[in-house]
Amino acid sequence: MDRVNNNKKKVLIAFLGRASYQDTLYTIEGCSYKEKLAFKAIYKHFSPFEKTYIIGTEESSWSQLNDQPHIPIYIPYGKKVEEFWEIFDILKNNIDVKDSQVIFDFTHGFRVLPLFGAIFVRLLQYIEPTAVLSHVFYGSYEPNQNVTPIVDLSPFVDLLDWIDAVNEFTKYGELGAFASKVGREYNRAYKENFSKKPKVIGSFYKKLDKISKILNLTYTPLIFPESRELSHIIESEALQDETNFFIKPLGLLLPKLKAFTNQFEKESIWESHLSVARFYSENNRLTQSLLVLREAIISYLCEKNCRDLYDIETREEIASNLNSKCKDSDEPIYKLWNKTRELRNDVGHAFMKLKGHDTKPQKIAEKVKRLIKEAENVLRKET
Repeated sequence: MDRVNNNKKKVLIAFLGRASYQDTLYTIEGCSYKEKLAFKAIYKHFSPFEKTYIIGTEESSWSQLNDQPHIPIYIPYGKKVEEFWEIFDILKNNIDVKDSQVIFDFTHGFRVLPLFGAIFVRLLQYIEPTAVLSHVFYGSYEPNQNVTPIVDLSPFVDLLDWIDAVNEFTKYGELGAFASKVGREYNRAYKENFSKKPKVIGSFYKKLDKISKILNLTYTPLIFPESRELSHIIESEALQDETNFFIKPLGLLLPKLKAFTNQFEKESIWESHLSVARFYSENNRLTQSLLVLREAIISYLCEKNCRDLYDIETREEIASNLNSKCKDSDEPIYKLWNKTRELRNDVGHAFMKLKGHDTKPQKIAEKVKRLIKEAENVLRKET
């Protein structure tokens, strides 16, 4: 979460319940404020605010606001699903956080509304990207204590960023959000910790970002060596120590990343290339899968015949030979090449030739997956 920036206009959003709130000494960032309501202390501490939205029902304790500047947002209790959607519309239509730094206070929320509010906080980050969420506060009030600390829950809301990043990675093989998240956490940790600075996390982030770009470019020759280097960083004790100290959520995700890098480590280059094609297929990046599958077949023949697999003339010669024989030969490798070539050509021409070809995306996706499996069987038997 970003910290408060006094050069950016601030918006406070808080909940108000029905209780008869009592005076307590709220403490926040080393300062104390005697107030009945936590958001009054927050308001004083971070003033000035451009706007202050107070969310409550008609029966909330509005009289306790006194001279507190605010815009009241009246919502139903939220006793049934329909009311939550009504609350959603009310908040969406009445709260403006454009170009603002947003501070939330859930201290006086009632029933499940704080949970709903946390989800709404997350949604705000998507629908209004110019809004910056700096703090999510909760006043930990105890009746028998004179002092009530106001706790910043931002790190826990921040876990939702990690969930997004992991979701993109596990569902689509996308490392971009993951790399960006690690990069932001690295920069934050480097700025905020004076006694100890993260070192290995920086190298880890840069390598992760590089592999993300390589995968997006379908830069096949670099995927395995770069993944191997990332694997070595993941295995290092230094990264484990820094992760535990600076970015604890990352520690839960390192095993998944290690499994990701391991899948490209094969005995031969053609097998590594085929594993890349499989990776793209499993992550629904079918166009890239077909591009790499075609090249994996050529790489296999290069290695089998001790040819330079990175020499463009050699690869063109092998492709030409495959093209000339694939329609008439009954040999499995030529049949495999013919199926791969036809589907890859459809992709290369954006499927503009509809006649005589599959036009249903689901069938095409299934065909790509079958081709990957066929390639694994044929090329291993040929070896």
